[in-house]
Formats: sequence, structure tokens, C-alpha cells
Amino acid sequence: MARVETHFDLISDELSSISTLVNRLTRGEAGDVPGLIGQKLENLTTFCSMLTNAEKKTQFANFLADHYPKVYVKMSRKLYATYDILGMRGHIESNTGLELVRKATAVLSGCCRISVAMCRSIGVDGIIELLIEILGNLREHMVRRDEYPNAQIDDYVENILMVLHRAIRQIPENIKHFHEPDAFELLRRYSRFENRVCKLNTLLMMSYIVNEEQNEYINASNENIKFLIAELESAIAASEIAADVEDDEEKHHVTVPEILAGINQWAVYDTVKEQFVEEDILSPIKKLFITERPSEELEMTALLVWTLSFNPNNKEKIRQDTELMELLEDHQQSDDPEIAKASSGALWEIKDEDEQNGHLHNGEDKPGHVMILHESDSEKRMADIGNKLDVLRYNIWMGIEKKDTSTQRDVIEAVRFADVVVICMSENYKHSTASRSAVEYAHRLKKSIIPVRVQSDYKPDGWLGRVVGTQECFDFSSDEMVDDDFSNLVGELGDRGKKPVEECQPSLEDVQSWDKNDVTVWLKGNELGHMTTVFERYDGKKLLALKKISEMAPEFFYGTLKKDFGFDDVYDIVSLTAAMSQFE
Repeated sequence: MARVETHFDLISDELSSISTLVNRLTRGEAGDVPGLIGQKLENLTTFCSMLTNAEKKTQFANFLADHYPKVYVKMSRKLYATYDILGMRGHIESNTGLELVRKATAVLSGCCRISVAMCRSIGVDGIIELLIEILGNLREHMVRRDEYPNAQIDDYVENILMVLHRAIRQIPENIKHFHEPDAFELLRRYSRFENRVCKLNTLLMMSYIVNEEQNEYINASNENIKFLIAELESAIAASEIAADVEDDEEKHHVTVPEILAGINQWAVYDTVKEQFVEEDILSPIKKLFITERPSEELEMTALLVWTLSFNPNNKEKIRQDTELMELLEDHQQSDDPEIAKASSGALWEIKDEDEQNGHLHNGEDKPGHVMILHESDSEKRMADIGNKLDVLRYNIWMGIEKKDTSTQRDVIEAVRFADVVVICMSENYKHSTASRSAVEYAHRLKKSIIPVRVQSDYKPDGWLGRVVGTQECFDFSSDEMVDDDFSNLVGELGDRGKKPVEECQPSLEDVQSWDKNDVTVWLKGNELGHMTTVFERYDGKKLLALKKISEMAPEFFYGTLKKDFGFDDVYDIVSLTAAMSQFE
């Protein structure tokens, strides 16, 4: 560890030196300064390449994530201000400034390949906006690259696009930086260029930011879909040949998981699914299943089959492909739970529904419940809501505690016997294959579906929009909105999914752990919601103390209710007494 920390001290010194040299450059001190900056950047790249251990490489990249992005922004802007990087004659000249920004961006790209922390940092340090701005300035060169070929600028643009692609894939929050009106049109231009690396990274990046209208671009011509399939096949072949897969990733520029993820993102859109199958995406899928591949790739491959199977024509073609069906059956038995779950989900969607239902529990001894379907982006908030509903005697089924052990069959059974299904809408939710499978099954069964919004200003479209239709959505996109809309959700649920009273008596241990919010929920669940202000200082322990007073000095207790608590209605007194009698 001491040696690693020493290396980090040296790296920190190099970054500090780069910042100092850039300041000297802007003061007009040229001389050997550009060469020194270039050498420092090469030192960073060389140091990373010398690390043979993958974990140490990631440590190196994570360390840079805390320091390099701010240096990069400062360096890039000052180099652009100092040098005529864009050229004066309508095309880009090979010059010192261009070589320095190219090297600086190569360091960034290399780190984004192995560090999620770097992908996160560039989203908060202004790099994404800077790179989009640079792409806008460079697009004329890319249009005229046949007339003015420049290997430096090609490499520079390739690295910019790889940085942006990895940043948006690893950190979904980075999508917000691409919502400028011109961003999609700019990327669409880059996707038309002949440079293979630029085209591939751009198409993969676009898969994360397009909406229902913009996704038409991918299937306006089958050429883009053919290109993505060919690149997947190329990446598979390259990784099989390479003695060291990690080295091969650097040569191929984009990995098999990255291409699979992008294709899966495009295939979320119903207009695209069928074209991928028509262009024979199933061949590389089967190759991935047959050969020995990393677990991540096998899980993503099964997820892709699951996504494609929502199209009826695709479903039939996959069902008729005996080899693929056998491979899915085999992987359903995988020791890796994620591979097994994805394969199980795909098979559920592909096989005949009547046949699948025959294997489900008949449900005669299953109580009804409220099923809450959510994604990881709303896990904590929906867990809190689930706990509040549990206090109100609702029987709650959530994926939070079950997500590591539940199979698709468990989820489908839970949907089948739910009294009501609450769906937690967000962009991530719409793109989740498992969520779509469960929601569409609930819709086919004509289950009561209650939509709640967990992403601010999110408006459902595509398959999710069709399921929700014109229903009113409850807004749980912030803690404040939950406070405002929770009682409305309870009103909409009514008695559906509630446990019998005799099953819901909280234990003394449960009540002891209640905080003030739990007491408020308890009051609302016992027709005493209008008394929450009176009990605003009470937690579970104080509530039990009040119950003890009612037992030891009943006359004093009931007198206090009227005098200090403002209980004028006998019904309220009866409700409180009945509610506290549950504490046994």
C-alpha cells in the first residue's frame, strides 16, 4: 500500500506540474513548455500501461478521477485560447496545440474505460459540455476529412466520442447533459461519418439519449442496424483471438458488453426490435451462448433475447429456433443467479402463456397484496413507502428484499395474485426488460395498475405510455412530494391488499422502534389523521408510556385526552383506545 501511495504522490506532482506549465504557456512563455506538458501527459499514460494488475490500474484511474478532470478542463480551454487549433483556412492544421489536447483526451479516454469514478467525475466537472462544444467546432473537419486527412484529429475525435459514450453508459445521470436541442442533431452527423470508431461510439451513445420520436433514425435505414451487428461479431471474434482480452479491448476500442448494452438500449423501442432479428442478430447471440464468455456478457445476451422477444414476430422466430431455445434452457440452470434470472425471463416471454400459467401456484391459499414494481433509482424511497403502507396493514410485495433470490416465476406469481400493482415510472423503469415483462403481464390480466412518478417531470411514452394511458399519476419524485401525495395513494388503494386486523397487531418491540413519522402513519391508519399535530412530539416509546397511563390511571387519561389533547369526539376516543389495544 505504501508503494501505491508513493506512486499517487508522484502522479499528484505530475498533475500539479501540468497545471503550472499551462499557466506559463498562457503568459506567453513558450520555449520548452509545450514539450514538457506533452511529456507529463505521456508519463501518465506510460505509468498506467506499466501496471499489469487490473485492480491497480483501476486504483490509478480512480485517483485521477479526483484530480484530472479539473486539470483537463483548464488545460483544454487555455490551449484552445493559446493555439490556433481549429486553423485559419477552414481546415485543421497539425500543430502543437492539437497534439497536446489529443494526448490529454487520450488519458481521459483510457481512464473512462476502467473507472466508473472517472465517468462520474466528468459529469460534474464540466467536461461533457466542453467535449460537446468541441465536437460542434470539429464537425466541419469531419465533413471534409477526405479533402484534408489528419490522423491527429481523427484520433482526437475518436477519444472524445469514447469518453462521452462510456460516461453516459456508466452514469445514467449524465444523460441530462445531452438534452440541449442541438445535441442529438450533432451526434446524428457524427454517426454518418465513415470513421468506424466514431460511428460506432456515436450510435451506442445515441441509444441512451433518444426518445420515441428520435429512435426512428436507427431504422430509417437498415444500414445502422447491420453496422452494429457486424461490429458485435467483430468484437466477439477479436476477443476470442486475443491472448489478453484487456489488451484487445484497447485495440478494438469498444468491448462486447458495451456493444450489447447499446443494442439492448436501441431494441427497447418496438419499431427497432424486429429489424435486428431480420438482420440476424440471433447468430452472434447464439455464438455468445455457445462459447465460453464472461458472466457479464452471458447475462447481457440473455437480457437482449428477452428484450427482442416483446415483438410477436421475433417471439415466434426465437421459439422456432431450437438451438437458441435449448441454450436458454441450459442457461436458466446457471449457477450465476443473474444469468439464470435473465434466461428465465426470456423463456417466460417467449413460451406460450397458457403453458407457463400451468406451472404457477394456483393461489388458493395466497392472500392478496399490493405489489410495488420499481427500479434501483427509487429503491430507498419506495422502501420507505412500503414500510409506511405496512404499518397501515397493507400486505406489501416488493423486489427490494427479494431481488437477489426471486426468479421470473416468483415475480409473475406475485403479479398474478396481486390485488393492485403500483408501478414506479422513470426513464430507467421504461428501459428495464424485467419491469416491462411484469407490467405487461399485469395489464393482460386486467390488474388494477396505479402509476407513480419517481423521476421529476417524467412523462411515460412507448410501451409504458400505452399501459398507463390517461391515468392520473401520483408524484413521488421527491421526499416533499411523497409527503403531499402519500395520503392520496392510500385513498386510491382503499382496502385492497390489506391484511386482516388480527394479523396486524404490532408487537411491543415494533412500537418501541417507531419514530415520529411512524406514529403519524399509525394515526392515519386508525382514522386519527386529523390528530397528527397533537401527537407531533410522540415516538413509539412515548406512545407506549401513554398506553401505560391509560391502564394505570384511566380517569386521568381520559380527562387529559379532552383537556390537553382536544379529544371532543367520543368516536376519536374510541378509535385511539382500540388502536392502542393492539399493542400486546
